Amino acid sequence: MNGYTSWLCAVVLLASTVTIATVGHAAITPLVGVQRFAGTAATAVVDPSGEYTPMTPVRLLDTRDGTGLFGVPSKLLGGEVRNIQIAGQQGIPATGVLAVVMNATVTSPTAGGWLAAWPAAAPQPNVSILNFVAGQTVSNLVTIGLGSDGQVSLTSLQGQVDVILDVVGSYVTATGTQGGRFHATPAIRLLDTRAGFAKPIEPGFATQLLVTGVGGIPASDVAAIAVNITVTDATDSGFITAWPSDVELPLASNVNFVAGITVANLAIVRVPASGKINLYNSAGFTDLIVDVAGWYDTNRTTEAGRFIPFGLARVVDTRTLGQRALGAQQVLATEYFSSGRLATHWFQSLALNVTITQPSRIAYATLYEGETRRPTTSNINFTPGVTVANHVLVLMSTAGVVDLFNADGDADVVIDVFGGFTNDLAPAYPMMASISATTAAASR
Repeated sequence: MNGYTSWLCAVVLLASTVTIATVGHAAITPLVGVQRFAGTAATAVVDPSGEYTPMTPVRLLDTRDGTGLFGVPSKLLGGEVRNIQIAGQQGIPATGVLAVVMNATVTSPTAGGWLAAWPAAAPQPNVSILNFVAGQTVSNLVTIGLGSDGQVSLTSLQGQVDVILDVVGSYVTATGTQGGRFHATPAIRLLDTRAGFAKPIEPGFATQLLVTGVGGIPASDVAAIAVNITVTDATDSGFITAWPSDVELPLASNVNFVAGITVANLAIVRVPASGKINLYNSAGFTDLIVDVAGWYDTNRTTEAGRFIPFGLARVVDTRTLGQRALGAQQVLATEYFSSGRLATHWFQSLALNVTITQPSRIAYATLYEGETRRPTTSNINFTPGVTVANHVLVLMSTAGVVDLFNADGDADVVIDVFGGFTNDLAPAYPMMASISATTAAASR
C-alpha cells in the first residue's frame, strides 16, 4: 500500500445532503457522507503526516518545449494517458510525498474539452480538474495524490493540447519532513486595486503584498498563505505570477487572462521571513483582487490542520440531480457529513474543485461556511457559455455544511472533493489511518 492509498483509509464517503434555497431549503437526494468512529482530542505530536511543505514554484512539465519529457515537445492527445514523474524531481522529495499541489495550465487546445489528473496506476476517476474551449489558455490549482512510483497520470477528452504543470508544494506522509498545518479562515480581502488610492498593475511590473500580521493572520510562524487571486478589467492577454519575495521571479504562472474577462484562481504561496509575497503582471494594465482563504503554520499543540485526501470524489452535480440549475441569488447548501458523524467533529475545512457550467449571465459564485453570513468576496467568476473551475479551500460549519451563492443568472454546479483538514478534536494520525475507507462512485 503506497503513501496515498494508506491515507485514503482515513475517511469513508457514504452520503451527503444537498439543498438549494433562495429563502428556504428543498431537500435533494443524498450523494456522499462519512461514518463515525470514536476518538478523543489529541495531544502534541511530531508525526508530520498531512503537513504541507511549500516551495518556490517550479515547472515540472511543459509539453511545448519538452520540459519533463526528456526535452522532446509532445502535445497531449485526446484519450491518451500520460504518466508524469513528480517525486524526486526539481527539489520534490523522492519519498514521503502524500500529495502534490500544482498549478495546471492548458494552452492551444485544438478542441474544447477537459483535463483529468489522478495518482498513476490507480483507476481513472470520473472527474476533471479544468475545462477549456478551443484556443483557450486556462489554469487551475489542483491537489493530487501520487502513485506508488511517484507519478501522476494525465488525460484529456479530445483533440490535442499543451499542458504545463508548476508545482508549489506537497503534503507528506509519516516518513516525510515536518511542514506546516492549514488553518482556514472566513475570506479576508487583502488587496483590491480598484479601491481607494490603489491603481491597476502595469505591464511587466510586480506589486508586493504583506500577508502576515494583517486581517487576523498571525504576525509570525506563517509558512505559506492560500489566496484567491482575481484578475479584472485587463486591457490585454497575459498572466499573473505569485511568488515569495525573497527570491527572483520564477518561470511559473498562477492566473491566465484575456482582455475584458474576469477570472480567478487559487494560489498557495510560500511566505518568507519578511511576510511578503510578490504579484507579477505580464501584459497590459489589470486590476487585482486578493482574498485569503487560510494559512499554514507549525503549531502542533493539537492534531488540527493535517490534510487527509479523500480521493477524487464527485459530491454535487446539479445536472444529474433532477433539479434545475442554481438560480440568481440562490444558495446551494451541501451537508458533506451528516450531523454528529466523523467529519463534523474531526474536520474543519475542505479542499474542493468547484466547476460552474452553462451559466446564463456574467456573474460570480462565493463558497463559505454554512449557516454563517456570506462574505463580500468571491471564488469563481464566469461568463455565459463558458465552463470554469477553481480550487477552493473553505471552512465547514459545525454541522458539516458549505454554502455556495450564485450572484446572477442560472448556472449548473459541479463539486469534487480532494480532501479535508483536521480540527483540534481529531485523533492522532495512527488512529485516523486505521479507519478503512472507500470512495464514492463519481460521474463527470
